[in-house]
Amino acid sequence: MLKNKAGNYFRYALGEIVLVVIGILIALQINTWNETRKAKQFERIMLHEIYLNLKDDIVTFKMLDQRVTAGDQAIKQIIKLLASDQAVQLEQATQQKLDQLLSDSTVAYLFSYNRGAFDALKSSGIEKVQNDELRSRLVFHYDYSLPRVKELIQITNNEITRQADTELAWRLFNYKIKDDGEGNLGVYMDSYKGDDYKSQQLLRFIKRHQNRIGHFRFRLSRILPNAEALLQELEQVLAQELEINN
Repeated sequence: MLKNKAGNYFRYALGEIVLVVIGILIALQINTWNETRKAKQFERIMLHEIYLNLKDDIVTFKMLDQRVTAGDQAIKQIIKLLASDQAVQLEQATQQKLDQLLSDSTVAYLFSYNRGAFDALKSSGIEKVQNDELRSRLVFHYDYSLPRVKELIQITNNEITRQADTELAWRLFNYKIKDDGEGNLGVYMDSYKGDDYKSQQLLRFIKRHQNRIGHFRFRLSRILPNAEALLQELEQVLAQELEINN
């Protein structure tokens, strides 16, 4: 009888242990599922934020590309005007047109982008992006491609500003206070001081800005398609996630 009681107690205790273990395993499984769900939700939110940042960046890049293209066209028109006019002295109407084109060709360009959402994701763990290819492209875009383009453009801007837009520009051009079209007053290039529109100094000035604009166009021609391709990939990943959740 004692043996029967001991056997029953052992089976009861074993059953209790099994139930406890099963309960622990279920709790761990539920906890793992919750953590996975939270991580996936966080990934979706951050990828969507990066998508919005990138979309705004592309609009900014396209606006910058339009300004750079306008500057490039102005430079080409200047060279065409100077090449077509055999005389060193130009007619007044041509001079006014050249003055405007020179002003258009020397507009400053600022390259900027928003990496706030990417940095937030990176600080919490970039490995939370499950798609290996997408993760690699995000890191390449924000940690290499964009910073490199910005650095190279800043180097070009600094060189042009130091060598051309300061010393040479002040010697070659008249400046006056003007309205920028939005009610803001500032000091802007107005007209060429001399009569010789084929002077070596002026031609060097034009060449420097031609090089600067060419550099901008080259960099934008690389960064814009890459940004648009990354945006499309983000759209596809987010759409797939939406389908899975629905």
